[in-house]
Amino acid sequence: ISYKLNGNLLNVNIQQYRLRIWVNMKFHEVHDPNNICRDVSKIGHWGSGDVEVIVNGLADIDYVMEIITQAFDKHH
Repeated sequence: ISYKLNGNLLNVNIQQYRLRIWVNMKFHEVHDPNNICRDVSKIGHWGSGDVEVIVNGLADIDYVMEIITQAFDKHH
């Protein structure tokens, strides 16, 4: 699933027990004090951008939305 705003904002891959999200930002641009983001700039991945974040459960949603908001603010 792709969400677009002046190009791809993020891509979501729905997996059996989690969501894998690629956020269209450079890894050094993301503010991630909990260190849940992964730099995928040098490896193959399905989404746009260099930032991968995993949602393992409902407890992760608020924090991941903060990461997504950063990408929205950058592309808005």
